[in-house]
Amino acid sequence: MKNGKDTSGDNLILYDDGSGYCFACAYYKRRDGIFIKNPTPIESDVVLPEDILPLTDSHAGWHWLKQYLNDIPNWILWSPNKQWLIFPYFIDGKLKAFQARNLSGEGSKWLTFGQTSDIIFTQGQEKDTIILVEDIVSAIKIGQGGSCSAPMFGCKINLNRLLRLKDRFSSIGIWLDPDKAFEASQQAYRANKMGFNIYTIKSDKDPKEHTYEYIRHTLGLSEG
Repeated sequence: MKNGKDTSGDNLILYDDGSGYCFACAYYKRRDGIFIKNPTPIESDVVLPEDILPLTDSHAGWHWLKQYLNDIPNWILWSPNKQWLIFPYFIDGKLKAFQARNLSGEGSKWLTFGQTSDIIFTQGQEKDTIILVEDIVSAIKIGQGGSCSAPMFGCKINLNRLLRLKDRFSSIGIWLDPDKAFEASQQAYRANKMGFNIYTIKSDKDPKEHTYEYIRHTLGLSEG
């Protein structure tokens, strides 16, 4: 890392928009490549577990993700004590929320800390269309498959997030799990009545469980 203390890169996580954050020295990498020290404390009550580590192939979380992803993003973290895969969501260098996929076998599978209602965490290269999905792993996979995607952090989308997406994308696809297909259609119908350009995608599996080839074919993307 340049202009910071950590030169190994082990604690630096990088995001698709070009920004990054170093957990070792609290430097924030702006989209233009400049590293700055965050001058103000994080305006949030959200705190990551103290034992977090960069995710590696020695962790159970790595192998869980490899069921779905060919490539594991380097910004995903691991809590060995809790057995949590951790997905942190930074905005302008500040931790606003994080989600944990609990692999301990006890309690809820997914945990959310902080407010995600206004977060738009895109994955993949930005295009005219964005695909909204329930969870972050599905969003990562669709992004890796060649589209642009973002998690809804659940199965419902609020109006504020839709309005912000409308300013950035000409059309919005909603691809939910099969048991939520009817709900997705209802949401698209109501939103289109309000002037949005939204369509639904239906399949027999959670998006992350499909192959990359299936995702590209379903979204009309070339195999290249």
